[in-house]
This record gives sequence, structure tokens and C-alpha cells, in this order.
Amino acid sequence: MARETNLRRSLNNVVYNGVAVESLNTLACGPILTAYIMMFGGGPVAVGFLGSIEFFGWLSHLFSSYLINKGEKVKLISLRYSACSRIFYLMAALLAFVHTSHWALYALIFCFSANYLIGGVSGGAFYPWMKSLIPQKLMGRFFAERCRWMMVANMLCYGFSAAVIYLCERYLPDHIIYAYAALLAIAFFLGAYSVYTLFYVKNAEIERIPNKSFLSGIVYAVHSKILLMLCLFLSLVNFSTSFVTPFFTVFMLKKVGLTMPIVILLTVLSQLIYIISTNYWAKKINKKGSVSVLGYGSVLYILILLLFIYCMYVPFTMSLFFLAVIYALLGFARFAIKLGANNMPLLWVPRKNSHIYLSLINVARAIGSAISGIVAGVVLLKLEAVNTAGVAWTLFWIIGISLFLITLGISKYIRKESVC
Repeated sequence: MARETNLRRSLNNVVYNGVAVESLNTLACGPILTAYIMMFGGGPVAVGFLGSIEFFGWLSHLFSSYLINKGEKVKLISLRYSACSRIFYLMAALLAFVHTSHWALYALIFCFSANYLIGGVSGGAFYPWMKSLIPQKLMGRFFAERCRWMMVANMLCYGFSAAVIYLCERYLPDHIIYAYAALLAIAFFLGAYSVYTLFYVKNAEIERIPNKSFLSGIVYAVHSKILLMLCLFLSLVNFSTSFVTPFFTVFMLKKVGLTMPIVILLTVLSQLIYIISTNYWAKKINKKGSVSVLGYGSVLYILILLLFIYCMYVPFTMSLFFLAVIYALLGFARFAIKLGANNMPLLWVPRKNSHIYLSLINVARAIGSAISGIVAGVVLLKLEAVNTAGVAWTLFWIIGISLFLITLGISKYIRKESVC
């Protein structure tokens, strides 16, 4: 009975932690970070880099895996490194006071790079921790429920940020950058709370293969054909989504001419659909499997990109309607891809040396995302240099569609091989 109570308390705090982390990410990433970067003079390359910088942190998962292999407790690793990473949100907020300096953009990139690289060590310990803590039969349902509450927090934070930015644009238009800085400062305090919640989550022992060093554990893992297929597939999924998603906000601000509060309201609509879709995708993943759910998400992304192309060639009022449809579909697609991509490794990897398997998969996903954001920024910059804005964006979205078509092709092969 006491064991069940401790587990329930731990799971509740894992949910609270997810809510806090999602809230700080809402206030410090996505469209808000994109707009903040543009105020520092950042162009497409900077937007693409910072749009994918979170996934650079996943490269740190190898280091956390090394620490786990040495016998360090996953709880202590998560607490120590997540606490160190949060301070950089506050530093990024303070840069608003020197945003006209030539070095400010580079300092902003440094802050977020350091935040994600250090925080990534915590994340690398968190997933094996959850793999050992949560019973397998509860895994899918628990994480679907956790995602639901995270998106409720996401939606509320977007609504709050939209109100703050709107009021500042109306009454203090010359000081709008400080509204964004205030949101980053709030993200810092939410980050501190997310660390606090981890104190009340029970530690879990990670099963390791006896007498195997960290390096020999990696060599043993990479000999698995299934692991290599998962690494390839999930890295491509992240490459495809990271290629287009950071530029949705840029497109609406620069090409469509929307204001930031409207962009945030559309994002809130996306999050609302995300929340509503949790039960549907949770049932679908139990019946069809993770790969099928990822395939459905890819099809939805293709439809979204086709609608983005179409809305460029219709009147402004009609384009608003299509953007609302796009963002509703985006919420539906994002949950499918997130749930499928996160559940695949958690359900498949063995308990013994799970930290090594998960770190290798996450590094593969990180490489896909990190390369994608930078490549996308360079591609868009080159397209804009030789084409009109409409043609450049059309070609950019077509490249994105091609990536998701490749993803669909590989997903069919994986289903045939019965990996998941």
C-alpha cells in the first residue's frame, strides 16, 4: 500500500514537472522566441538555429548515459543539471536591455545553447528514470494524460503571453522587447519550480548489463538492426518537422503580415485541438502502434503545407480562415508525432542498459533536428535571394512536403519489418 502511495505521489509530481517545463517552454520558445530573435536582428539562419537548438541538448544525453553507467543516481543527475540550466533564461531576459549591441544576438544564442546543452544532461537521465519507475502497462496512458495537462498549461501560457504582448504593443509600443524579456523572466521562475517537483519523485535503479563498460555497452547496442532502424526513422521525423515548424511564425509575420497577438491566438487554437486529440491518439496508438500514428501525423503535415501554399494566393480575409484550419490540423498532427516518437523508444528498448539505448536514439533525433533547422534557414535565405517572396515560400513548403513523403515511405518499411 505504501509502495502504491509513493508511486502515485511520484507520478503526480512527474505531471507537475511536465506542466512547469511546458509552461516555461511556451514562454521562452516557439513563436515568442522567434519574435524575440527578430528584435535582436536575427535572420532566417538565426531563427533556424535557435528553432532547433533545443535538440542540440539531446547530444548531452550521451554524457548523462555515461554518468548513469558509472553508477550515479538518475534523480541526482536530473536535479543537478536542470537546476544549473535554468539560470540562462534569466540571462536571456536581461539581454533585452542591451539588444542594440552588436554582440547581443550572439549572447542570446549562447544563453539558449548553454541552457539546452546543460539541461540535456538532465533530460538524458529523466527518460531512463521514467522507464524504470513507471510500470509498462501504465506507460502509454500515463504519458498521454501528462501530455494533456502540459498542453492545458501551454494554452493558458499562450493566452497570458498574447495579452501581455497586446497591451504592451498598444500602450508601450517603443518598449515591446521588455514584454518578451518579462516572459523569459517568468520562464526562469517556472524552471525553478520544475526542479522543485523532482525532489518528490522517487529514485529508480537503472538495470545495467554486468561487467560492461560504457563504450562496450554502446558497441553492443549499435549491433542491433532494430535500434539502427529506429535511429534513422526518428531522426528523419525530427528533421522533417524541424525543417518547417520554426518558420510557420516567420511566414505569418513576414509574408502574411499578421501581428504577434494573432499568431499567438492561432497557436492557442492549435494547443486546444492538441488537448482535445489526446484521447483519440492514445486509443489509436494502442490499436495501431507508434509507427502508424507517426504516419498519420506525417500525412497531416503534408496537408498543412499544401494549405500554406494555397493561402498565399487568396485574399487576406480568406487566408485567415485557412490559417485557422491549418493551426487546428497542426495541433492534431503535433500530438500524433510527439506521442508516437516518444513512445516508440520507451516501449521498445530493453530495461537492461536502457539508458544507453535511449541516449543513442535521442542523439540520432537531435542530429536530425539540429541539422534541419540550420539547413532550412540557409535554404530559405538562398530562395529569397533569387526569387520573389511568394515563389520562395512555395518552393520552401514543397521541400518540406517531400521530406514528409520520404518519412511515410520509411514508416511503411518499418511496419513491414514489425519493429513497433
